[in-house]
Amino acid sequence: MGLRWLLAVSAIAAAASLCGCRSSAGAVSTVEVQAGPVLGDALTDLSEAYMAVHPRARILPQASCPLCLLSVDATSEAPFDVVVSMGRGDINRFAAAGLIDASTIGEVGRTGLSIVVSPDSRLQIGSIEDLASPEVKRVHLADPDTASLGVAARQALSNAGILAQVEPKMVDCRTGCEVLKTVALQEAEVGFVYSFCAEGGGRGQVQMAARVPKDLYQPVPILIALSTSASSDPEARGFRDYILSPAGRDILRTHGITFPGQAP
Repeated sequence: MGLRWLLAVSAIAAAASLCGCRSSAGAVSTVEVQAGPVLGDALTDLSEAYMAVHPRARILPQASCPLCLLSVDATSEAPFDVVVSMGRGDINRFAAAGLIDASTIGEVGRTGLSIVVSPDSRLQIGSIEDLASPEVKRVHLADPDTASLGVAARQALSNAGILAQVEPKMVDCRTGCEVLKTVALQEAEVGFVYSFCAEGGGRGQVQMAARVPKDLYQPVPILIALSTSASSDPEARGFRDYILSPAGRDILRTHGITFPGQAP
């Protein structure tokens, strides 16, 4: 009987080999990560570092589309396993649709708010108050109805006491990425972006004109969460935990991301 059992096991193994099957011990787990374009380089470095010590994980970062442009359909699964969001707006939208597991939301880091101009601009802007100057004709910012950046920018202008003067000059863009692009291409005079976009993901494309004092707007967190369908996936959870770990933070610092208690 022992011989027959061994022959049966050998036959099963041979059949599995012929059909291309692998044992679960050697299986590769794929984790799809979604974030905005400016986070692409940071996610690539994090993914490579994680996979170097987790050979059975295949991390696929997708950072080609701003999260605020992703359609939300509560009747289907999220188009990602892990999501990283600048600001709370997108995370709140996904949570309301039931696409993410709210218990997995964590703060990756923080970013400040900055005012940028094109590389060869001659505008003299040293503070947010300078945006009220007659020399500044147009101010681009993200649409507050779709992007957290627009909410923060309007809040800063209001608290600085110049919203009434600047509002007639405002040009709403769909996303913060669009603001960065229009300023870099000299299609816009001046714009509000997250500091990380100017110093990290968008470094060299625009000129930093001024930092917005952090007491003029609510802190802007960079958040991470798992989709409801991936919340029990060990590799998805492992990658999330790695990003939130000291090792992950060391990588994030090299990309200009700050942390609570550190000046943005």
